[in-house]
Amino acid sequence: MRAESLPLAPPASPLRVVGWSLAVMLIAFALMPLVPRLGATRTAVVLEVSGELKRVDAEAVRLAVAGHLNRDFHELDLAAVKAAVEALPWVARARVERAWPETVRVRLWEHHAVARWNDSALLSDADVVFTPDGMPADLGSLPRLAGPEGRQATVREAFEALRERLADTPFAPARLTQNERGAWTAVTADGVELRLGRGAPTDAVVALAGPVRSALEGRLQEVTYVDLHYINGFAVGWRQPVADDGARSPGDGAEEHDE
Repeated sequence: MRAESLPLAPPASPLRVVGWSLAVMLIAFALMPLVPRLGATRTAVVLEVSGELKRVDAEAVRLAVAGHLNRDFHELDLAAVKAAVEALPWVARARVERAWPETVRVRLWEHHAVARWNDSALLSDADVVFTPDGMPADLGSLPRLAGPEGRQATVREAFEALRERLADTPFAPARLTQNERGAWTAVTADGVELRLGRGAPTDAVVALAGPVRSALEGRLQEVTYVDLHYINGFAVGWRQPVADDGARSPGDGAEEHDE
């Protein structure tokens, strides 16, 4: 018998080795979501909550999303988790992401309240109306604004403009309301009601800072309202003094002034 030598297979080139390695890595990465299915037990999802939390309690976030985390990690509905977090009263927006192998990360941003709105709600600096579970005591000094639905930006901007232009007068507003007919009413910190009419509230600044202030100098504590509906003047409502027997003294309680 004659022995015959066979040629050896040529060694694999470095590029081919790299190609095979990349292929194996891509296949492994694609199979990662299937790993939980292969295990005998399901691993509990870990929830991480972050953000500048001043009004939102991290435990409240956990309770809000708990029902959405009770499933396999690869099957989690992150959109539902995000919606549950953003449904919390003080949450302005949230970002939710999955971090392998078992973590859900939630980052949230809170509303920044700039005013009370229609008594029971709050208004954010983004003109979003939201209603917290109970009104925090430290927000009692916020301006009080009110108006029809969808008018919050208009009311806030009008209030800020009016407050800025009347800052050096006794008529700086603490409240501002626009009713359904478009009429504006402001109230000062001392409780004087300013009936401003349907025009822009700042249209009344010249009268308030000029003839109204001059006419009421030293008597503002007696004033209940100033009515600026008039074209060439204004009306003043006076607090009627209380007589010794507790009854109101006679008098019409109102007085008109020409500018």
